[in-house]
Amino acid sequence: MADFVKDNDLEFVSQLQTLKQNLPTYLMILGLLPADMTLATDMADGMGWIVLRNNAVPGFAQDWSKLRDQVRFGTGGDILQPMPVPPDVTMPPPTILLNIEKKYRALVARIKKSSADTTGIGENLGIEAPKTIPDFSKYKPVFKLKLTALQVLIIWKKLQAQGINIYKKVDNGAWFKLDFDGTPNYLDTSATPPAGITQTWSYKLRYVKGDIEIGEFSEVVSITVAGA
Repeated sequence: MADFVKDNDLEFVSQLQTLKQNLPTYLMILGLLPADMTLATDMADGMGWIVLRNNAVPGFAQDWSKLRDQVRFGTGGDILQPMPVPPDVTMPPPTILLNIEKKYRALVARIKKSSADTTGIGENLGIEAPKTIPDFSKYKPVFKLKLTALQVLIIWKKLQAQGINIYKKVDNGAWFKLDFDGTPNYLDTSATPPAGITQTWSYKLRYVKGDIEIGEFSEVVSITVAGA
């Protein structure tokens, strides 16, 4: 599952601001305290102030580099460019916390433990992990075969598909659809060969979603089955 905390600094600041702005609506509903609202505010204000000024530093350095090149090499014309303006680091917020991400995760964990928490509230607070939508076109079953009591057990994983279609052939015969299976694993209960005869049973699988086959066929896996 995707992490609900954004990696990008600006996106994380946006998350903190969303929590700060919307938490008052749900503070009592979720059983939180005024101190939690203060924490959300301090996290958003402190992280926002630090990140925005941190992002301004590279631009300041680049402007000084351009000015240096103009002074030394004449790059940029014959009129001296204005002196770069340094980032304004005056007037920080009253409280700048340390280890804000850890504190944010801890507060979110308490919110999610509340019996009043819902997906809708989580979305409004910006604390729901984004839903991962799989690329079904790349789905390709991987499975193993195992003999159990002279029958073949097909061991497979469902992922986010509806199930699998199972195709089979015996020795060099034609492929045929054996069955659909919606719940791993699948036991092939076909009649075994006559006594003293061995056969090669081969299988290939394909995922199914909405009653339609998706993705690619699996690799062919074979097993030797002997008659009792």
